[in-house]
Amino acid sequence: MNTQLAVASAVENNISGSEVKQYYFFDCGVSDCQVLFREISTGGSVVSDSAENNLTPEIEILNPSTITVPGEPVQDDSGVIADSEVVEDAGLDSAITSNEEIVDSEEVQILNQVQDDNKEYTTQSIRINEVVSAAETGEKEWVELYNTTLESVDLQDWTIEEGGGTKTILSGVIESHGYLVFETKNLNNSGDLILLKDPTGKVIDQVVYGAWNDGDPVDNFPATAKGESLSLYEGEYVANPHITKGQANIFERIEIVDEPQTETTTETEVVVTPPPTVTETTELAETAGAATATADDSTVPYQYSNDVLINEFLPAPATGSTEWIELYNAGSVDVDLRGWTIDDAIGGSAPYVISESLIIKAKEYLVFPESETKIQLNNTSDDVRLLDPDQKLIDSVSYTKTQSNVSWSKVDDLWVETAGLTQGLANAEVLTETLEISSAVEEAETQTYDPAFKKIGISEATSLDLRTQVMIEASVTVVPGTFSKNVIYVQDETGGIQVYFSTVNWPQLDLGRDLMITGTISQSAGEKRILIKNATDIFVKETTSEVLPFKINTGMISPALVGSLVELEATLFEKDGSTWFMTDPEGGVKAYLKQGSQISSSLFSANDKLKITGVLVQNNGEFMIQPRKEQDIVNLSLAELDEAGTSVSPEENIVAGTTQKNVLVGLGVGATVLGAINLFLAVKKYLPKRKIRGYWYRLKTSLQS
Repeated sequence: MNTQLAVASAVENNISGSEVKQYYFFDCGVSDCQVLFREISTGGSVVSDSAENNLTPEIEILNPSTITVPGEPVQDDSGVIADSEVVEDAGLDSAITSNEEIVDSEEVQILNQVQDDNKEYTTQSIRINEVVSAAETGEKEWVELYNTTLESVDLQDWTIEEGGGTKTILSGVIESHGYLVFETKNLNNSGDLILLKDPTGKVIDQVVYGAWNDGDPVDNFPATAKGESLSLYEGEYVANPHITKGQANIFERIEIVDEPQTETTTETEVVVTPPPTVTETTELAETAGAATATADDSTVPYQYSNDVLINEFLPAPATGSTEWIELYNAGSVDVDLRGWTIDDAIGGSAPYVISESLIIKAKEYLVFPESETKIQLNNTSDDVRLLDPDQKLIDSVSYTKTQSNVSWSKVDDLWVETAGLTQGLANAEVLTETLEISSAVEEAETQTYDPAFKKIGISEATSLDLRTQVMIEASVTVVPGTFSKNVIYVQDETGGIQVYFSTVNWPQLDLGRDLMITGTISQSAGEKRILIKNATDIFVKETTSEVLPFKINTGMISPALVGSLVELEATLFEKDGSTWFMTDPEGGVKAYLKQGSQISSSLFSANDKLKITGVLVQNNGEFMIQPRKEQDIVNLSLAELDEAGTSVSPEENIVAGTTQKNVLVGLGVGATVLGAINLFLAVKKYLPKRKIRGYWYRLKTSLQS
C-alpha cells in the first residue's frame, strides 16, 4: 500500500460518549489521495460519523513513518507531552520519509493558511502610536501603528475605522517593534474616534480624542492643532509638537512647580518615549481610564470649573522681558488644568493646550510665560481666552492698544491698565493714565503708532517671519467683497499683499485709496498676508493713487509677484467654468473669475487673445490671476478684425438754406440707413456668432468707459 498521509478526525465515541481520534489510510496507487483528503478535511461524505454528529473535523498531519494513537505519553518536536503511543508502520513507502516533502505539499499549505486565518491577536498587540488629524495645508492626515509583539504581523485586510464611518483598508507587513504609517481621509480636527480592527473585526486598539461623544467624553484625549500630533506617551495620548512619523515618539514634558513664594519655575525634559512592551500594553489596558495620580489621588482625568479665570496679562513687555498670562482660582477647590486651553484671538497664535496634570490651588495663581505658551499678544489689539477641555469658553478679555511694560489687571471685576506688575500676587491698583486711541478717520500727522511696529515696504514684509508686527503704506487694489468679504489687496511701489480682517468691519474703501496699515504677518494656503484685528488698524487717508499693474509674461511669474496687480497678454486656451487656462510663448497660467467680480465667462471663447489685468494669487503652490471686474479683460482678437463696412456722411460744405443742401442731406441719410442695413446683413451672414458677441462687448465697454 502506497500510503502518503495519515489523517485524524475527531469523532464521538457512541459507546462511552468520549472524544477519540479516528485515522484514515489511503492507498494512493489506486485512489486519488488529494480528493479523499479534501473530502475529509472539509467534512465530506467520507467522514460520515463526523457529519452526523455535527462536529468540525480536527485535521492532523502526521509523519508517515510514525503514527500516534491514544495511549501513553510521547514528546513531539515542540516538547509538548501528549497522551499517545508510537506504532511503527513498516508498510509505508520508503520514498516518502521526510517532513520537508509533507510541508511542501498542497494539503499542508492549505492547512497552514487555515491556521493563519484563524489566528487571534490580543488587544493592544498592535498600538495606535501617533495620529495627525489636523494636517498642515496641502498635507495628508495619517495614523501610525506600532507592533509590540516579537514577530512580524501581516496587516492584510486589517482596517482603521473613524467615528464617522470612513474605513481605511490596510496591507503590508509590520515588523516586530516596527512602525507603519497609513494615510486617512476624514479625521475631525475637533474630535473623533479611531478603531484598529483585525480581519475578524476584533478591535485591537482604539483612541477617542477631542469633543467626540462616545458616551463619556470626560476621559477623551486632547484634540491637536496644526503642527501637532496625538502621541502615545506613558500610556496616554498627548498633544505633541514633535511629530515623529515612522519613528519613536519624542515628547517635551513641561512641568510648572508652584513654590511657596508663588514664584513659578520651569523645568524642561526632552524624553524619547520607548514603545511599550507586550507586558506594558497589558498593564495599560487594565489601567485605561484611571484617574491621573495627584497628591490626594482624587483628581479625575479632566476637571471642570467656572472659578478659574484670567486675572492679569502683559502684552507689551519692556526690552529684555517676556509676555505672560496669569490665571486665578477664585474657588475653594483645587483644579487640575490638564486639557485646558489658553489662546489669543481666533486666527492668531496657535492655542496652548495644557497636556499634563497641572494643579491650580484654591485662591492661588498660576503664571504662563510666552516662552512656554508661544502665544504672542498684539500691541494694537487682541483677545485673551481660556477654554476648558470641552473647548467651552470660560473667560475672555478683549483690549485695544496698550502701553509698554503695563499689564491689564482685573480689579473689582473691572479690567484696567496698571503699572504695578503683580504676577503670582493679588492685583495692585497702581493705575496708569487713560490711553488715547486715535480714530481711523483722523489726519495722518495726528496718528500715533506703537514703536514695536516696523514701517517697511510690502516686498520686505512678505519676506518676514510669521507673527512679525509691521506697518505699511499702500493703495487699495481690491476692495472688500470682490474676492472675499474678509479680504482686500493693497500695493505700493515694491509689490502687493493680501490684508485679512476676520470681523469684516471695514472702513469705507475704494480703488486707489491710500492707507496706513498696522498688523501681523500671517499666511494662508502658502500666501503671505497681513492680519488685522480691529478697524483702527487701518488709517484711511484722504488721497488716492493710480496703481499701475506690473506687465509680465508667464515666464516672469514668481512668488515675488504674489499679491501684486499684473497685466498679461495671452491666449485663452481652454475654459472650465470660471477657471481659464491661458498660454503665451513662455508657458501657461490659470485665470480664475471670482463670483464677486461679476465677470461673465460667456463673453469670451477659446482661442481669443486677451489682455487680462488682475491680482496674482497663490493657492498651495499654484499661481492664478484673478481679475477684479469686467473691464480688466480686453479681447485683443476683436481689434484684429477689419471693419465690415463704412458709413456715408452727408456733405458738410453746403450753403445753409439751399435746396441742394436738403437734397444732399436726404441722400446722405438714406445712404446711411441703407448702408447700416447692408452691414447688418453682411455681418449676420459672414461673421461667426463669437465675433458678433465680441463687437457687442467692445461697444458696451466703450460706452461704460
